[in-house]
Amino acid sequence: MAHFAKIENNIVTQIIVISNEELVGDFPENERIGIEICNSLIEGDWKQTSYNNNFRVRFAGIGYEYNAEHDAFIVPSLYPSWVLNLETFIYEAPVAMPEDGKKYVWSEDNLNWEEIIIMETTLTQDYTQEQLDENYGDDLFIHDALTQSFQYANPESDIIGSAGGSEDNGDGTYTYTITIEYE
Repeated sequence: MAHFAKIENNIVTQIIVISNEELVGDFPENERIGIEICNSLIEGDWKQTSYNNNFRVRFAGIGYEYNAEHDAFIVPSLYPSWVLNLETFIYEAPVAMPEDGKKYVWSEDNLNWEEIIIMETTLTQDYTQEQLDENYGDDLFIHDALTQSFQYANPESDIIGSAGGSEDNGDGTYTYTITIEYE
């Protein structure tokens, strides 16, 4: 199968697949025939793209840039400040991410990497579901009585994730173990 990308204003807008039986030879010889077939279906500026990344750097995707000067398909930049590396044809942050084992996220406002602070807390407490609702609010945790697990359920909080489980104590209470990650 041969793949062809439609280019509009240097952006890939469509991919068409053409059977190898329709084409003669390999790239670049078969590109002209493929482009003729594509134009018979939909008029446009077509470029062959390699599913195996054998030419034009990488397989084109919808929304990718086509750089005619370098004859390359380029994944869009994640941020306006990032710069295209002309060796890898991948956009990179203008400041290298620290390599100290911590987790970071790019801040476009500050044009720098900001450390992600993850705080884990494990709580173990005997609660009935009613006590859990009373102490933490019924919008805080969703309890699944079948699996004896729960999830944090307050989208306005700075908590970015939680996991937990419970064990039936046999007396109408459960031991809940909660792990919570904060932003």
